[in-house]
Formats: sequence, structure tokens, C-alpha cells
Amino acid sequence: MPASTLLTTQPLLGPVVGLVSWHFVMEAWMYALRIPAMSKYKVDVSPDKIKDDMANKVPASVHWPAENYNHLMEQPTQFYAIA
Repeated sequence: MPASTLLTTQPLLGPVVGLVSWHFVMEAWMYALRIPAMSKYKVDVSPDKIKDDMANKVPASVHWPAENYNHLMEQPTQFYAIA
């Protein structure tokens, strides 16, 4: 069965593929900003200090993709309830 036929015969498949794709885009964006920022601002990566160091040393613009990613992880609950 061709992919275009599969997406039209399975109406929920398109939104699921879109949500999963957006998940990977946000994850890549988050890591692309955070990993270099951790080196640049000398963030201590020990588990008991990383959260405070990220909040205090790293600019807010680096946190935004992580916040968006966290919100994206909340959305499937609403998505599946609506669908």
C-alpha cells in the first residue's frame, strides 16, 4: 500500500507522524543549544549541581527549547484524548 494511501485511510496516522517528527526536531534543537552552552559557561555536570548551574550561568534563550520540549511531552495526553 503506498504511503499516501495509508495516510488517507488511517486518519490518525498523519497527526501521530507529525507529533513524533516535531518531537525529534525539538529534541535536536534543545541539544544543539544546550551542549555547547554547557561547555561555554562551564556548567558543572554533576547531578546535584547541574540544575542550579544551568539556571544561574546559562542565558534564558538556551532554556527555551528545553521548556518547549517539556511542554511537548505534556501534549500527547491532550492529543490522544481529543483524537
